[in-house]
Amino acid sequence: MSIKLWDWNKKPRTMQRYLKIGDIFCFVYDDNRFCFGRIIGIRPKRFCVAEIFDFSSETPVIDEKTIEKAGRIIPPVNINSYILFDCKSMGGDWRIIGHQEDYTAPDYDELFIGWGLEGNRKKEDMRGNMTETSEEEYGKCLSHVPVTDLTVKELLKDFYGERQVRKSVDDIRKAIGIVKYGMEEYLKAVDRRKQSGCKNAYIAALYMRPPERCGTGRRDLKSRRRSEYPG
Repeated sequence: MSIKLWDWNKKPRTMQRYLKIGDIFCFVYDDNRFCFGRIIGIRPKRFCVAEIFDFSSETPVIDEKTIEKAGRIIPPVNINSYILFDCKSMGGDWRIIGHQEDYTAPDYDELFIGWGLEGNRKKEDMRGNMTETSEEEYGKCLSHVPVTDLTVKELLKDFYGERQVRKSVDDIRKAIGIVKYGMEEYLKAVDRRKQSGCKNAYIAALYMRPPERCGTGRRDLKSRRRSEYPG
């Protein structure tokens, strides 16, 4: 199987619709370690199923032989790929650094997402087919709730220990700026955008991003001056 790799700095962001099964990714675990993995399933909307390799490095570099020999350090996880690779709005730094053509995980047909409440359990395969299942089988399914950066790192803590992170001056300034902005003023700005019909108001509310980072709908710009929008 052909594996193509590229530099960590080539693609800081990959849009959700361009993610593919076989994509090789890398993410920052802490100041001294990078971890690697591969997308093994694409789910509807904004989620992917991924495997994390039992390999880490001090640099964001991995070679083909290492990928071919790599096993899984933890079971596959259902990740919020939109937040991790596209929106990049909840911390962490995950990047696509390669792709393996025509890759299919050996257990692809055995991976299921669990749904439903007790007494009404269902499981969904990687192709989107839903079937009823028992409590026992449900316990073997992946959670339908996608995880993000911190959850994955918590799962890896037993193998790599506590993360060694040094906050940079830029990180501290950014945190102070967000707090200083104030929740009350932020909600007022979101409300103004709702009233003006801006499409991105709900995105701002959902991901807790200051409105000035969420853009402005083009249709609104045609009829209103830019100064009418916050930020």
